[in-house]
Formats: sequence, C-alpha cells, structure tokens
Amino acid sequence: MRTFELVIDSKTYQVEIGDTTQRPVEVTVNGKAYVVESINQRSSAPALERPAPAAVATARPEVVPQTPRPAPRDRATAHGGTNITAPMPGKILSIKVKVGDQVEKEDVVCTLEAMKMEMAINATASGTIVQVSVEAGQTVNHGETLCVIG
Repeated sequence: MRTFELVIDSKTYQVEIGDTTQRPVEVTVNGKAYVVESINQRSSAPALERPAPAAVATARPEVVPQTPRPAPRDRATAHGGTNITAPMPGKILSIKVKVGDQVEKEDVVCTLEAMKMEMAINATASGTIVQVSVEAGQTVNHGETLCVIG
C-alpha cells in the first residue's frame, strides 16, 4: 500500500492506496476502507498519481468526512484546564483514563494508531481528568482535543 496525506477543502486526510494494477482498488481514508470500482489509467504511472477526471468524480464522494463534532477546545477553556491533543491524525486504540482520575505528568492517557504504529499519548501536566473528548475506535485529526486535565 502507498500512503499519502491529502488536504481537501482545508481538511487533512490520511489515504492508503492498494495495488492500482488490480481491480477493484482498495483505498483507506482516515482508517475507513473503501473500494474504488473504476479508475481510468492513461499511462504506466499509477492512476491515482495522475487521476483522470472520472476517477476524481468517482472517488471524491467517498472521502467526505463525517459530520464534525463541536470543537472540544471551547469546553476545555471553560474548565480552565490543559488540553491533551492529538499529535497527528490517527485512530484512538484505547483510553486509559476517565473523568475524575488523578494523573501525573507523563502518565499515559490513551494510545493512538497512526501510520501503522501505536503511540502512547502522555499527560502534559499533573491534575484531575475533567473531560474525555474521544472514545476507542474514533478517528481524530491533528490538534484535536483528546482529554482535558484540570
């Protein structure tokens, strides 16, 4: 699989493209799998590097993101807390804390899978968890608030 980071309408997407010599082509966008039924290939280069207009029209509706959640940063500011944010786009594998838990700086608060690697997300301050903004299995964008320490 080839991996790309694409920006469409100011939104960043992690895109993995399967073997473009086979049909259908398997494509994963922000962790969600899609099958692209028709890709017109005009040269020996993979079609998705030089998409034909039909390929763009066929694939584009598939990469429309889900309805965005309200920005958790506003709630975090109301708590007067410290935001723990996603260092890159990825999928939340597990959450190690819940509201009310006491954490020390550098304690693991959750794990994130990005680019086929697991990453421990650590607390950046000591305190009490006042908000958990994500759940296991959820896809997050770079900078999105994962939890807030008060």
